[in-house]
Amino acid sequence: LASVLLAAGAAACQYIRRKEPSDSLSWRGFITSVLLRLFVETIARYSLSANRKAYKSCSSIRAAQEKTLMRIVRQSRDTLFGRDHRFAEIHSIEDYRALVPVRDYAQLDKYNQLAYRGEPDVFFKGRADYLAKTSGTTGKNKTFPMAKRYRMQQIWGFFANMSCSEVFLAKVGRRETMAPQLYLAVLSGDRQNEFGIDIGPLSKYFFSNGEIYATPDEVFTRIHDSDACFYLHAVFALSLERIGSALAFFPTNLISFMRCLNSNWDSVLSDIENGKLNAEKLKGVDADLLSSLNQRLSPKPKRAAQLRSQFGDGKDLTGFFEKAWPNVPFVMLARSGSFQTSFQYLKNYLGNVPAFCPCIMGTEGMLGINLSIVGDDEPDRYHPMLTGSFFEFVPVDGNGNDLGEPKLAHELQVGCLYETVATSFNCFRLRVGDVIKVVDMDGCAPVFEMSHRKSHVLSVHVEKTTEKSLQAGAMLSIGQLGCTMVDFTATDCFLYEPLVNTSPGSKYYVLFVELDGDKCLNDEEKLLFDKSLMDSCENYKLFRTEGHIDSMQVVQVGRGAFADLRRTMMELNKDISETQFKMPRVLKTGEHRSSMSPSCTAALMENRFSLDPETKNLRLKRFPIPESQGYDPMGILDANYHGSAELLMRQRCKSWFRMDMFVLDRLLEAPLIPFCLHLFCDIWSFHRSLEGDPAPIVDVIKLVRLARTISEKYSSINYYHTAIHGMDVAQSMSCLLRVALKLGVLTLDRQELFIAVLSALMHDINHPGVTYDYFYDKVIKNFFKSKNMVSNENPLTDEPLRTSIHQRFCRRSSKRRYLHSLESHQANMSVSALLCSSLISHLPEQRQRQLCELMSSLVESTDMSLHQSLSTEVSRLATLFDSGSPPEIESQERLILLCFILKCSDISNPAKEWDYYFTWAKLITAEFFAQGDKERFIRGCLNPNKFVTHFCDRTLVNFEHSQVGFIKFIRESFQFLDSIMHCGLTRRILLRLDRNQQMMMKIRDLKKFSTGVDVKSPPRKLVVTLMLKGLADPQPATQKLKCCLLLGSRDRSSCMRRSKQSIVVCDKMQIMY
Repeated sequence: LASVLLAAGAAACQYIRRKEPSDSLSWRGFITSVLLRLFVETIARYSLSANRKAYKSCSSIRAAQEKTLMRIVRQSRDTLFGRDHRFAEIHSIEDYRALVPVRDYAQLDKYNQLAYRGEPDVFFKGRADYLAKTSGTTGKNKTFPMAKRYRMQQIWGFFANMSCSEVFLAKVGRRETMAPQLYLAVLSGDRQNEFGIDIGPLSKYFFSNGEIYATPDEVFTRIHDSDACFYLHAVFALSLERIGSALAFFPTNLISFMRCLNSNWDSVLSDIENGKLNAEKLKGVDADLLSSLNQRLSPKPKRAAQLRSQFGDGKDLTGFFEKAWPNVPFVMLARSGSFQTSFQYLKNYLGNVPAFCPCIMGTEGMLGINLSIVGDDEPDRYHPMLTGSFFEFVPVDGNGNDLGEPKLAHELQVGCLYETVATSFNCFRLRVGDVIKVVDMDGCAPVFEMSHRKSHVLSVHVEKTTEKSLQAGAMLSIGQLGCTMVDFTATDCFLYEPLVNTSPGSKYYVLFVELDGDKCLNDEEKLLFDKSLMDSCENYKLFRTEGHIDSMQVVQVGRGAFADLRRTMMELNKDISETQFKMPRVLKTGEHRSSMSPSCTAALMENRFSLDPETKNLRLKRFPIPESQGYDPMGILDANYHGSAELLMRQRCKSWFRMDMFVLDRLLEAPLIPFCLHLFCDIWSFHRSLEGDPAPIVDVIKLVRLARTISEKYSSINYYHTAIHGMDVAQSMSCLLRVALKLGVLTLDRQELFIAVLSALMHDINHPGVTYDYFYDKVIKNFFKSKNMVSNENPLTDEPLRTSIHQRFCRRSSKRRYLHSLESHQANMSVSALLCSSLISHLPEQRQRQLCELMSSLVESTDMSLHQSLSTEVSRLATLFDSGSPPEIESQERLILLCFILKCSDISNPAKEWDYYFTWAKLITAEFFAQGDKERFIRGCLNPNKFVTHFCDRTLVNFEHSQVGFIKFIRESFQFLDSIMHCGLTRRILLRLDRNQQMMMKIRDLKKFSTGVDVKSPPRKLVVTLMLKGLADPQPATQKLKCCLLLGSRDRSSCMRRSKQSIVVCDKMQIMY
């Protein structure tokens, strides 16, 4: 044993000698560095090796991820989240996926609020001792609870950094010595929330005093001013002739450090030469701390003279890292995704020193490790990290739309985009918002690069332009102009007054660019940015050429404008640290402002740049933004509301044709809540101006609570029947009711108006995304059979109904309501949500009953099976309005008319602008086809007697032909509405219906002409291949099975007979499709 210990000690000493320990390390720093390299690196190297072994096979990757997931599930089994999601029943990845849905951060608000208040056993056992704040680049700042006993799971990420760095250095032929590291960090001060829990960025939580950095630890822990910190980093680091490595993490940190050097060069060298810090530069630093820092600094005139000879007056710092520290191995710097532009600017300062980012890590966990060495002109590539956190990947398209169910790492395909879904000890199946692109495969493991952040999207029409497209266009333009770009960002036109040569109703992007040097862009060079964006983004090019979007306006800002913007954002957003900051490529006012405070993007978002006539420099020109009209009196809305979304709703919510819910959905994380608050405050104001009654006393908290419930009850996985559809119908309903009330066609009091619009908003709540017939066959029959005919539970949610409430207001039994129609169920859910919110609890019970019955009747009237009978009743009413003046109608006739207006609002998509209508048409068709695919699988594999619903069969239905027929079907309803209202809106609606129908007919005829095939003729048969498993001798069975399912045959009886002859059912057979 003694010999072994002696040999190990000798090997350790030899290893330390090769690392060349620096004299500038203290004894504590030396011991910490030795421990990190001898023990921690060894463990991390083992973990890295285990990951590489797992990459060789799909089963190994899955096993490693399942092991990680089961460890997390076991830890959280006895927590609130674990009990709510039955963690005790989870034994595999499939169990976990079945019991825990994919969510975004807003949908976990219930649990996050409890953890924020210090409640124990929420996500993990015990109470959170720290609340980690994210940078907010994928939306608003998010808070994640942390606990020291789980910190080791995250700390492995930092250990992996060291191991990946060794791999990188070995490949590039460089060597890291044991010297102090330059850590360019500005940590936030100590803060606690109102419940006494420490709160701050993740970097502060993991910072430890080890004296391994060039800057004394007191600078990190006691100084939180960025200017003072970067100045001290410069003085202490430049006083050393050798550093281990430079840790900058984000390019914005390094840019701030270099600008600090540029502006304080003489003072920095003077401090190094005299061995004393300049007190004028550090006015905010405590005198005792300043004295302590001076003791750490010794006079080094030779070092100061050397730096002066290399860089002169400090104006030109080209090749700074290579010249100042010749032996620096690398700079830890992110250079992929949205950081590519800033990195290209920083290459001038790096010289030949390589930049390397060892991993992708966030508050949600570590996603990937960098094992691929690429050139500086290529983005970093990463392998999946299989330990620590469990990750899934949702396939998405370039516009951010989901393309399927989440996949595991080994199931990813090269060339596809995926949004990451994280599971860690403090979050479960959380959509992170980062989109990756798979570029290669290493064995069975994907090799991916960061693509863009999903929330950073520009949209002024129906397009989605990601930050990746913006960056590609900007870099292409800069390359053609032959200049260097410091930074850029962009925004939409909604916050800006009309520019030169643009009409007030035009739509365009605004691009802000800061260039290095004195170059000033002329008009022709600015147009180059628009052309490059068209080359980089097909959707943008399409809408630009069709005239839906105007030319992008390019604004060149003065030198230092982005530094000022960064400083302003940091000052007004105390939840973000200097180390975390990332310059957003798409600016939204609400994205960088605290709730109800002025925009912290005051330098860019609420201002315009212009030329100062005195200094001839670009400066900011202020212009007013409309004042808030009191839609959020208590300041409880998402901060994103107060910006582009607010102006969009205020300007267009009253317009039948101009309001675009898809734009609102892209601007806001949870659009239904601010939309609901805005819409109801607006219609109440309208009713007050019409009737002259006093303003209603509204409990805003209850209204927002109801809106949140509605948002949660709408399915997020449906194509068509989502919260966006409910918002669209409610907005259409409000437009028609405004006209009807003004014309005197209807008379409604304030409460009835509220219930009518609310019914439109909730009419498809809890919709399963399939037709009632399919839902009845697959769910309701089995539900009541399995429940032994118990009728007080909901088959859609499997939750007990609030019988005490419903016995008061709903006379029919729950079972009868479910069996009647899907709309009956939705009426039940709508009334339940209204009553649970207590929004009308202040009214007398009789009035509550009347309003609930009104809501129930309105929601049930959206049933398409009632369309014909409702139209017949309205046609009779239309004859009463032919006289000119609106007649007095009875309460029952008023209810029929109100139901008909809601029905018209529900089917109003073809009466909107073409682009808006076409998007909705594609979504409803996709939802029908998804049901048809399920029915086809059931028919082919489980029940040969089951046929595909005709309008859900993608082999039979032609999209354009079906839409032409649908417009013809609904036009009669709008004709009845026009005969009742006799107004300009209904006439324009009929005109728009005719135009959209003609457009669909043109597209249909064009397809027929181009293919030479009648678009109505479906394919005759679909060939499906079946894979058999579990049979001892599959050869006889395969001879009996014929895998041609004649799903497209029009002769259904012969199809059924032939299917029975060709299909043999085997209990042991598994069908892979």
